[in-house]
Amino acid sequence: MKPRVLLLGAATLTMAGFAHADAHLASSVPADNSVISHAPSQISLNFSAPIRITALSLQRHGEKEPKRIEVSAKAPANEIDIPVTQLGPGAYTLNWRGIGGDNHEASGTVRFTISGK
Repeated sequence: MKPRVLLLGAATLTMAGFAHADAHLASSVPADNSVISHAPSQISLNFSAPIRITALSLQRHGEKEPKRIEVSAKAPANEIDIPVTQLGPGAYTLNWRGIGGDNHEASGTVRFTISGK
């Protein structure tokens, strides 16, 4: 009975380690739900583990369609810098999707507002 309990315990710890290894967005610049005075020249996404971004889009509040952003980095990374140009005042939503090093898909959004002041 003891070997079975030890094996079950080891398997549980291993699975917990895999679950903790999923990449998630740790921070961004601009920060989520922030209000900034000037348009950024890039958006930085910082992840808890390396991730390969597979889709990016940026949408200004009031526009019908999000603008797709071409993904230039093909290798997994902890930090992704996204160049952006000509963002005017308004509320924006950046949607991202990627695949972590453990082959799990992850996605999320970063919302920010440019006040223009």
